[in-house]
Amino acid sequence: GGPAAPAAAIGGGADLLGDLLGGGGGDIGGMTAPASAPAAAPVDPLAALMGDSAPPPTATGLGGLLGSEFSAAPQMPVAMQPAASAMVKAFDKDGVSVTMNFSKAADGSVTVAASFGNATPSDLNSFALQVAVPKGITLEMRPASSSSIPAGSSGAVTQTMRLQREVMRPLALRIRVSYTVASTGAAVQEMSQVDASMLPAGL
Repeated sequence: GGPAAPAAAIGGGADLLGDLLGGGGGDIGGMTAPASAPAAAPVDPLAALMGDSAPPPTATGLGGLLGSEFSAAPQMPVAMQPAASAMVKAFDKDGVSVTMNFSKAADGSVTVAASFGNATPSDLNSFALQVAVPKGITLEMRPASSSSIPAGSSGAVTQTMRLQREVMRPLALRIRVSYTVASTGAAVQEMSQVDASMLPAGL
């Protein structure tokens, strides 16, 4: 394939999200990386992802999941379609949750309003949501309303993104949630996925 498309990527973990795209060509979005990101490595992990000449990273492990899933998707032009919507619990673990409200416009674009919940007794700092989408889908992410999630809150912090498909294909998002537990200083990173089976057919 050709060079990877320019993307708004995130510090030390963006190479992992690049792998998840299964050979490049998709988009990656997210917030500013936590301040605890590791020191500079000998090789810039973003170089292969964003460089004009370097090839995209090879898919390994969890990589290739999105790419292989959609490699044989039917290539149909986007047509004007009725609006559709759905609310999905994209992530829910250890008292931390991400709820996504998908809303499709008549032109086929999909707006995703994400809200973050924190049912733990501690604030969560340096909270970041990173999203990878398969090739053929353009991702635009706005910054979250805050990088700190108050203890015992639900929906206090939100983030909006927009998905635009070049061709009609099932939606899928691979997400990574990272944060620091304020009371202990523990850094947490978790992965999750939203696939077509979790969304209505019209979306």
